[in-house]
Amino acid sequence: IGSSYSFMLHLLKVRGAKTVIGVDPGDEGNIGSKKYGIPLVQDFFPTDKLVGTFDVIFSHAVMEHIENPTWIVSEMAKRLNPGGVIFLAVPECEKKLRVGDVSILSHQHVNYFTGKTLGGVLEQAGLRNVVVRSSSRRSILYAWGTLSSDVAQASAVVSDAPLLQAFAQAYEKNLAGMQAIVDEAESRGQTVG
Repeated sequence: IGSSYSFMLHLLKVRGAKTVIGVDPGDEGNIGSKKYGIPLVQDFFPTDKLVGTFDVIFSHAVMEHIENPTWIVSEMAKRLNPGGVIFLAVPECEKKLRVGDVSILSHQHVNYFTGKTLGGVLEQAGLRNVVVRSSSRRSILYAWGTLSSDVAQASAVVSDAPLLQAFAQAYEKNLAGMQAIVDEAESRGQTVG
C-alpha cells in the first residue's frame, strides 16, 4: 500500500515472492510498474480495484499521512489470508517529541508515531503478536502483526498523552528561545530571514 515506484516490490519479487502487486494513487507508480513489470492498482487504498487476499501487506512511509491509520490497517486486515501479516514502516518521532523539536511538525504528516502508538494501531485493528522495532540506522519504526482467527476484543485506543504534554512544554520553551534571538537581532537593527 503506497508502492510508489515499486522498487521494494521488485526486490521482493527478485528474492522469491510469487506474486506482488502495488497500490498507489500517484503517477510515479505507473513508471515503476512498467520498469519492473509489477502490476499496479492506481488508486487510493482501500479500493474495489484490488482483488484477492494476501499473505503479506506492506506499507512504508504512508501511515503518517493518513488521518485514521487504525481504520486503514483494519481495511488492510480484511485483505489478509488467515495468519497473514501486515508490516508497516513510519518515521520514529519519540526523540524529537521529547525535546520539542519544532522541525518535526511537517505539513504532510498528520500522525507522529512512537513505538507505543504504532503498536497500538496494529492491535486496535485486530492484529495479534504485534512487534515494534526501531531502526538502528535511521529514525524509522518497523511494526508487524498477524491476522488471528481469534475474535478477541480490540484493545482500547493507545495514547501517549504524557509525551505530548512534554512536547508542548519543550516546544514552547524552544519557541520562546527562538523568539528571543529574533527580538535581540531586531533590537540591534539586524534583519532576520
